[in-house]
Formats: sequence, structure tokens, C-alpha cells
Amino acid sequence: MLVDAFGREVTDIRISVTKRCNFGCIYCHDEGLGPVARPRSPHEDEMSAGEVERIVKIAREFGIRSVKYTGGEPLVRLDMEEIIGRTVRHIPDVSMTTNGSMLAPRAESLRAAGLKRVNVSIDALDPQVKLQLIQFMPELVGERDWDVDVDGVKKWLEARADKVLVREMHHRRIYIFNGAEVEVVDPVHNAEFCMNCHRIRVTHDGKLKGCLNRNDDLLLTRSLDDDGLRDAFRQVVANRVPFYGAYVKDYPRRNPAAATPIPLEIVPPATD
Repeated sequence: MLVDAFGREVTDIRISVTKRCNFGCIYCHDEGLGPVARPRSPHEDEMSAGEVERIVKIAREFGIRSVKYTGGEPLVRLDMEEIIGRTVRHIPDVSMTTNGSMLAPRAESLRAAGLKRVNVSIDALDPQVKLQLIQFMPELVGERDWDVDVDGVKKWLEARADKVLVREMHHRRIYIFNGAEVEVVDPVHNAEFCMNCHRIRVTHDGKLKGCLNRNDDLLLTRSLDDDGLRDAFRQVVANRVPFYGAYVKDYPRRNPAAATPIPLEIVPPATD
């Protein structure tokens, strides 16, 4: 099993099979790569099913126990059933994220291929659902106008919440307001956020990376033989940093104690 310099065992791998998506959500840093109205054959820059299987096979040699397929939107690919079928030959625990819009007609075939679980990630359909506030990640997007001091937001929420819960994973705070939940996801300079991360990732074009939010640690795999690919696995784990803020360079340092509370504008749901 691979273990990084901070004692985190690598047990999971997330593989992006495409950057394409049939949605154009403004908060997605890959927006504008769609629209894709229906499933299509893989693009030439996307890994083939055989290339994906080779990565999974080597991952299994290192004791990796689960695979999650992500995008973009994985179901824009016509060959997801083939990819999943090839994967379960080596690692049976296979899951997938999807926006759900193209899931219904393929759910049975995906399950028959060996898919165990699906995370359906969609915007709220119910105005009373939970609210999740995700901190702007500066190294991925250039829109600095979107940045807000997350510690100020947390101070404002904590002063008004009926109760504050803490998730075991990431130690993320959940603020309860009259039964409603507001969760803050704050990876930047948060040493606790990454302490339980046991995964590495593969981009749609076959590059290994040790962190979702980094792009300076990408390792090519498509030109490597199997021994070279094994070395790439070892290197990407050796290159992991303790948390996201250890990588961020051009960003104000965090000082939670000095943060000024930042009020949120609470907009009531539409009634029509």
C-alpha cells in the first residue's frame, strides 16, 4: 500500500473520464465545455476504456480498494458501461458521480456492468433543502471578485445559529437555524480539511495527481509502460502536501481571530 509523507494511506482513486458536461453551471471551473445534449463517443483527448483499465489494474497492485468515476459528466460517454465492466475485473467497489439528467435510461445497464453506488449531484429541487457554502479556490479560477473571507462568514453564522455541529471528516462546521442546515466547506489554509484524505486522482487525459485542487503535480501516464506507471503512482503520492493551503502561494494568509463577521443576504424562496 502507498502511504504519503504525512501518514495517509492511499486507498481510493477518482478517475475523471471527461471534461464535457451537458450543464453549464457558473460555479464549475470547467464551465463552457458543453453543451452535450446526448451521450457520444470519447473525444481523442479522453482515455479509452483500455487505458482506464490499465490504470485501475496498477492501482489494485498498490492496494487501492475503491474507484469513483467523475467528470465533467461521466454519462456523456457512451462507453461508461464498458469502463465499469473492465474496472470490476480488478476492483469491485466502483461508484460514480453524475448530475442525474441522463441516468434513468442507463441505470440498469450500469448496475449490470458492476456499478455499486451513484452520487447524484444536482442543485436543490426543494427550497427547504440544506445549503452548502463552498470556499473559492484561488488557484483554479481567476475570478477573484468571487472571493469572500470565509472566516468572517463563519463568525456571522456561529453568532446566530441555534446549534453548531462538526463533521468527523474534514471537521466541517454545520450551522443549524430553526431546523435548516448551512454547511461551510473551507479547504484553503485549513490544516484539518485534508487530514483524512486517502485518495489520488486521474484526469480525463490520463494524468495522475495527488490533490483535486492542485495542477502543479500532474504526471503523464499514457506514454509510460507498466513499470513507468508504477513509478508514477509512487511519485504522485510522494509529492502530496499536508493540506491545500500548503500549496497556495498568491493568497492572503488566514487569521480567523481577526476576521470581521460578514452577513449573508437571506432571500426567501419563491412562492409561485
